[in-house]
Amino acid sequence: MRRGVLLGLSLAFVSVFVVLAEDLSFGGIRAAIAREYPDVPFVAAAALETQLSGPAARRPLLLDARSTEEFAVSRLRGATRIDPDRPDLRLGGPDRRRPIVVYCSVG
Repeated sequence: MRRGVLLGLSLAFVSVFVVLAEDLSFGGIRAAIAREYPDVPFVAAAALETQLSGPAARRPLLLDARSTEEFAVSRLRGATRIDPDRPDLRLGGPDRRRPIVVYCSVG
């Protein structure tokens, strides 16, 4: 399940631009991801901030699915960069209950 969700998110970032050729707004991208991957929840920035300030064992694993150049310029504290085209699905360690948040340049 976890691998499927992570792979689905990675594919979403790649495929969303194909799906949204006519609407590249944030709302349009978000709607396309929700349509294509209805089981993958969206996490708002405020909710993520709350999760990141909670107990360490419950903090989500942050995966940054942007280019090396983008990651070098800025990133969320504690994020790990993954290759959006070939994500390493072994990340996250043994605790499979820990949530995973994947983000890219569009959210």
